[in-house]
Amino acid sequence: MKHTTTDSYDEAAAVDVITQVEQAMETMMHNHNGNSHTSLAEQRRLLIANAAYTRIQGNHTNSTSAQDETEEVWDLVTPCDEDIGELLECIQNGESKKEKEQEQWLAAIFVMQTCHIRNWRELANSDATTLYQTFLTMNKHQLATEKDFESWIDHAQEKSVFEIMMSILDGDEDIFIVLRDLLKSGTPKDLVMWVSIPNVSVQEINIRASIAIGEPLVKKWCHRAQIALNTYKWLDLHITHRFEQKKT
Repeated sequence: MKHTTTDSYDEAAAVDVITQVEQAMETMMHNHNGNSHTSLAEQRRLLIANAAYTRIQGNHTNSTSAQDETEEVWDLVTPCDEDIGELLECIQNGESKKEKEQEQWLAAIFVMQTCHIRNWRELANSDATTLYQTFLTMNKHQLATEKDFESWIDHAQEKSVFEIMMSILDGDEDIFIVLRDLLKSGTPKDLVMWVSIPNVSVQEINIRASIAIGEPLVKKWCHRAQIALNTYKWLDLHITHRFEQKKT
């Protein structure tokens, strides 16, 4: 039996990845030419938005009791769909931005293939050191530093927080904006703080946003927020004030 050396394997793998990059870029250019009124970045945003909407819809579950919405069976599941566009956005928004688009695609494809990270929700749950060591062990190419991975994960978590909040709120973006902008409760960590005083949040929302809601609904949101915090420990680090500081 003929054995393949490590060097020849790495070379073949590199050629395969580069081919995939070229094909992916050609596909994007083809789609762009077919719709000249939409930029490549806008097409990518639309694809990502559609994927996020699908995930939110997929997290809906039935209540065990129509009388008490806090007793519902609700679970937050990490999506397993492959979305190279999401990984690409995280890489493009990293602290040390890669200038060449081909380098961005190479990094995204290696993250997906070598680290088995399929989308930004999986990236958000990852550990930078572990991913970086896997990166080095499997391909030897210095496409990213550990700090790169940290910044990519940070961006993935910011994106994931919004998706998780939308899932908690059954996709109601108007309510999310009210919670984030008026009550400074745009993350599960913030939202769960209302569990002991749901009547106060109800009054604030009803008065300041002119949206009629009841205490059972707020309790349901708090219940879901706690499940999210128990599922993803990194959510403890994300509060609305932190996001506001990063924007200023």
